[in-house]
Amino acid sequence: MKKRINAKQLKNMLTLKDYETILESLNAEWQSKSDNQWVLYTGCHNLDWLAGSPKLYFYTETRFFTCYTGCNESFDIYSLIEKRWELEHREYTFYDILIYVGGICNIEVDDLEFLPPPQKTWQEMLSKYTNKKKGIIDIKTYDKWILKFLQPIYHQSFIDDGISIDTMEKFNVEYYKYGQQITIPVYTQTGELAGIHARNLCPEMIDMGYKYIPLTLSDGEDYRFKTSHVLFGLNLNKCNIEYTQSIILTEAPKSVMQLDGILEHNNSVALFGMNLSRTQRDMILSLGVKNVYIALDKQYKQLVLDDNEEEWTEEFQQYQHNVFKIANMLREYCNVYYIYDYENLLDYKDSPSDKGAEVWNTLYDRKEVI
Repeated sequence: MKKRINAKQLKNMLTLKDYETILESLNAEWQSKSDNQWVLYTGCHNLDWLAGSPKLYFYTETRFFTCYTGCNESFDIYSLIEKRWELEHREYTFYDILIYVGGICNIEVDDLEFLPPPQKTWQEMLSKYTNKKKGIIDIKTYDKWILKFLQPIYHQSFIDDGISIDTMEKFNVEYYKYGQQITIPVYTQTGELAGIHARNLCPEMIDMGYKYIPLTLSDGEDYRFKTSHVLFGLNLNKCNIEYTQSIILTEAPKSVMQLDGILEHNNSVALFGMNLSRTQRDMILSLGVKNVYIALDKQYKQLVLDDNEEEWTEEFQQYQHNVFKIANMLREYCNVYYIYDYENLLDYKDSPSDKGAEVWNTLYDRKEVI
């Protein structure tokens, strides 16, 4: 009797030597290798590997690739093969990819029966979670040419906030000189440009309440986007989310970038506020998460304690309302926790990541289940 194996099982059988063999068969070009990561040129979106830049990273623990330019997304070995074959205008099926991997890695394909996964949309896969029957939401996207127009200037204010230059390079954070703005591209989970978030540096704009706005160029063209239709950081962090089966929900992109320097596997995304839309909820559930950690900003003054009794302030009650509103959309499907500060470790309106790794780890360890 033939041994039955599906795509996931085949991928789990691959050793690092197998990955190296597959990459060599694809004529990949390396810049460097270490125990933790391999740095390759971006043959994921360039037919000639060396025509790209060394921005394709392979992480040896999670076995995922992340392209920090062009693709702007994370993906597995099957997707890399698919990207290469698309560039070569090759006709193929998913079954062909499995046969290719088995052959390259000397797996006895004659003794295996590959079972391609069902070709379902993620909405169909979510049918066990929701009765929603609407189609894919049509998200407006933009040409990435604009990113070449912006300048790779890394503002000191972000560095002071615990965001490294390496992280800013990963997330394509740059600078728009004409508007005196730090620019933060926002991508769909498949790496398309959904819009550009701009952090104003002009004091007059900030005083008017416009600290963060969609980028608008001098010719009037803007890069606005619907915040309820995207999750900042999902394009780069989705593989870490799938690997850990956990996700951290923050309010702002800044928190996701801070956590990039704190977490071994950055599995955070930003909601662009304190609300979770159904679209965002469905994107989260489609990743198969088992644990959700809600880490909203500290929008409350420190609680007053009297004889070991907590005195609930109106602000804290509103904060809890926002947390539980998010939790109620998710806890039927997974474990939900929330991370908050009851020991005055954070300042008013700080995010849980604002004070660095030590405070974050303390708050995380003291998380509470909902």
